[in-house]
Amino acid sequence: MTEPGYFLNGTENSELDAAEAYQLGLMYFSGEGVPQDTGKAEAYFKHSSARGNAEAALKLAQITLAKGGDDADDRYIRYVQLAAKRGLRHAYVLLGDYFMHTERIFRAFDAYLAGADAGSKDALEGLCDLLNRDKHTVASDLAKYANENIHKLIEADKKGLPGSKAVIQYLGESGFDITENDIDDTDCPQNIIFTTDLGDVLQPVKGTVVPAAEISDPYYAGEPYGPTLAVKPADGTVYAPFEGEVTALFTKKNAVILTNTEGLAVMIRIGTETDTLNGEGFETVFAAEEFIMQGSELLHFDRNKINAAGLDDTVIVTILNPRRCANIRKAL
Repeated sequence: MTEPGYFLNGTENSELDAAEAYQLGLMYFSGEGVPQDTGKAEAYFKHSSARGNAEAALKLAQITLAKGGDDADDRYIRYVQLAAKRGLRHAYVLLGDYFMHTERIFRAFDAYLAGADAGSKDALEGLCDLLNRDKHTVASDLAKYANENIHKLIEADKKGLPGSKAVIQYLGESGFDITENDIDDTDCPQNIIFTTDLGDVLQPVKGTVVPAAEISDPYYAGEPYGPTLAVKPADGTVYAPFEGEVTALFTKKNAVILTNTEGLAVMIRIGTETDTLNGEGFETVFAAEEFIMQGSELLHFDRNKINAAGLDDTVIVTILNPRRCANIRKAL
C-alpha cells in the first residue's frame, strides 16, 4: 500500500480506497512504522470518511476534540452522529456520554434512545441509568420531554425496539397515561418535499405545498439561497423536517436554520417581510445548537397577527448547501 499523492503534493489519488486510507491514518495517528503526524492522520481519516468509513469519522471526532477551537464541540458531535448513522452503534453511547459530561441531559436522552433502539445494550444501559438518576430533579423534566414524543415511542415500542420500550415502561411508572389516544397522526406532516443524497426533508407545516414561483415576493421566488419550495400554511406550528440540530435562530424569530446528521442545511422562513414585526407573533420552542427529533415542534407563529399587518405568512423552505449533496429532487 503506497501513500497517495494527495497528501504529499496536493494532488488527489482517487485509487486509494476507504480501508487503505483508514489504515494509513491509524499508522500516522499512533506513529506505528512511520513518524507520528496528527495532521497526516487527519487527512487520511477525512479521505476515508468521505468514502463512507464510519470508524474514520470517529477518529476525526477524537482529533477534533483534542485540537479544540470555537467549533470543536459542533464538529465533534457531527462526526460521531455520522459514525452512528453509518451503523456504529457504540457511537450513540459516545454521544450520550459526551452530552452527559457537558450537562445536556435531553440530548443525552435522545442519543441513548437512538442507540438502544438500534440494538446497543450499552446505550440501553445508559438510557436506563439516565431515567433513574436523581428522580427529584432531572427525571421529572426528562419524563415530560419524553412524553412530548409519546406517539413515536409507542410506534417504536410496537416494533420491539428496546430503548422505546424502556422509556414507555418508565413513563407509565412515573404516572403518565400512556394510551393509543396519545397518538395524533395529524400533528406532523409526513410528506417528503425534498429528497437528497444527504437525506429527505419533510413538509414542516400543515398546508399546501407550492413551487417557489408562487411565492409573492419575486426575490424569494427566484430561489436566491438554494432550491426552494413553499407551503401555504393551514396553521401556525412549524415542525422539524428531519432529525438534526438547530444551527441558527434568527433574532426576529421568523426563521430557523437546521442541519441534519449528514450535514444537509435547510432554512425555514415564515413570510417574506415579517422581519418588520420584530418577533411579535413568533414563539420559538428550541434554542440554537439543540438537537431535535424529526417531528418536534420548532416554533409557533400567529397567522392572524401576520395577516393583520398585511403580510404574507407563506412558509419558505430552502436547501442552503446544494453543492454538498447530489440529486436534489423536489416534490413539485
